Amino acid sequence: MAGAVESALTAVNPSVLKGAALTRALSRALRDVVGLRSPPAEVWRGTYEGLRHLFTRLGEEEGGTTLDPASEGDLQTLLFGPDLATEALRLRRADVVIAVAGFAPTLASGVLRADILACVAGERSAVVRDRLGAVL
Repeated sequence: MAGAVESALTAVNPSVLKGAALTRALSRALRDVVGLRSPPAEVWRGTYEGLRHLFTRLGEEEGGTTLDPASEGDLQTLLFGPDLATEALRLRRADVVIAVAGFAPTLASGVLRADILACVAGERSAVVRDRLGAVL
């Protein structure tokens, strides 16, 4: 299942899709992944790898792709909904937050800011705190 999630996110190709088609594909992929019920750690690892890769590619493309409000909420749920027990998963999540900030700095400084601050405040790992703090 982890591979399927990562593939679904990788299938959103900003080199091919543009404008409204890219926004729809991105929204659909986020909605599909957020719909998974209680996925195991392996699926979270695939989810975070797929999201990091997706938002890194989106940040490299020109064209002003944005997330609609529902997609912002789905992303927020994926990043900050689960209680991640392992430092490895929290590091992967931090890498996604960095990629999202590269793609949409206003999203990281707006909608996601309170969640990022809460993660930094509650994080026990200095490495994860430092990665998340780099976005603020």
